[in-house]
Amino acid sequence: MIRYSISLRYILIFALSSTPVFAVKQNNELIISWRDLMPSSPELETKIKALNDPDKLRLRDAYRQAGLKKSLLNNRQKSSNLAAPDLYLLRADYSDMAALASEILNFEEKKGNTYIRKLDGVRIKMTGYLLPIGFKNRKVTEFLLVPTIGSCVHVPPPPPNQLIFVEYRKGIAQGDSFIPVSITGNLIVGSKTAQVQLDDGKGDVQSGYTMQAESVIVLNK
Repeated sequence: MIRYSISLRYILIFALSSTPVFAVKQNNELIISWRDLMPSSPELETKIKALNDPDKLRLRDAYRQAGLKKSLLNNRQKSSNLAAPDLYLLRADYSDMAALASEILNFEEKKGNTYIRKLDGVRIKMTGYLLPIGFKNRKVTEFLLVPTIGSCVHVPPPPPNQLIFVEYRKGIAQGDSFIPVSITGNLIVGSKTAQVQLDDGKGDVQSGYTMQAESVIVLNK
C-alpha cells in the first residue's frame, strides 16, 4: 500500500476534530502545540466544520484519493505497485468532495514550508519526541524535536515547520531515540539542515525552527 505523507495525519485532525488548539501563556512562557507551528486557513476550517461526520469521512478519503492521483500523475508512484485498497480508492466516486479535497491538498502542500513569524524569539514550552543528532561526553547535546515516533527515520520526513533543531549544552543522558521530552527556550524561525539515519541510509533533513534550550525534561513514556 502506498505510504502517505505526514500531512495526511494533520488533515485527519483538521477534518475530524472540532476542538481548536490554542497556545497558553504560563510562567512567562507560551505553551504551544505542533499545530501552532503551522499556518491555518479559517476559510477551510469553516467549510470542514460545516460538514456532518459521514461527509467528513468522505472528505478524508477524497483527500487521500486526490493525493494518490497526484502521485501517479507526477510519477512518484507507479500504478503497477498499488495494493488492492489503493486501487479501490482510485475507483471510488468522491466527486461531491473533489473540489474541497483539492483545495485542502493544495493548501497542505504549501503550508509545510510556511513558518509562523510571530513566534520568532518567543520563549515557548512544548512537547515532542527526541531524535539524537549530536553528542558530547556520552550526552545528547543536539537533537531534532519531532511530533511523532518514527519521524525522519521513516521517509518522507515531516515538513520543515514540524521539526525543531535543538541545542542543549547541559546535555541529557544518552538513551533510546524518540523518548518523549518537554523543551523550554526561545524559538527561532530559520531553517537548519541536519543529517539523520533514514530507513534507506543517511540523509539530510531540513528543520524550520531552532532553539537553544534552557531546559529539557524527559517525560514518562
